[in-house]
Amino acid sequence: MADDELVGLPAHIEDHIGPISQGWSDESRVHGIQVVEIADRPCSGVNTLGTIGLSHHPLSTPSSKRIRQELLLSAERRFDDRELAKLLLYVAEERLSKGNALLRGQVVPLGAPVISGSKLTEVFVTNPSPFEEALVEFSSVPPLVFAYLIPVSPSEAMMVRSKGWRWFEEYLQVEDPNIWDLHRVPSLA
Repeated sequence: MADDELVGLPAHIEDHIGPISQGWSDESRVHGIQVVEIADRPCSGVNTLGTIGLSHHPLSTPSSKRIRQELLLSAERRFDDRELAKLLLYVAEERLSKGNALLRGQVVPLGAPVISGSKLTEVFVTNPSPFEEALVEFSSVPPLVFAYLIPVSPSEAMMVRSKGWRWFEEYLQVEDPNIWDLHRVPSLA
């Protein structure tokens, strides 16, 4: 993606999620990935963090198609936004090292809790359904797609793997657990 194409990405995020309130970057890395935060989105008391810059690096899919990708994660405002920014940078850097895009329905083990004191140690990848559908894809060549990360417990991850991601997305709609509470007690055992 040419740098001039990427210039419109922050405006795209602000148009479809809300105004960027703050941001972080890892100055020790040369990858150019930043994390931005949008306060009180998708609802009051919940903040959304997203990467900007992962899309500079096209990633592969299993069908050998190349895409560009940015990551989104929402959590209740009470959680440390710096820890969440580190989490997003970790997942983005892992994608860079592997060269593979995250796919809808994929579960990614983190090797540690998403934040201190949490029992959620993996993330489930889905579409950013809490936001306007127009957010999902940013026009570029190759296409830039947003992946929405939902922190999950090992038991929830096992259910995704055994029953399938469509089943899990339906479970989330029907049961409506508070996916933004990173200290939530998983209901699937």
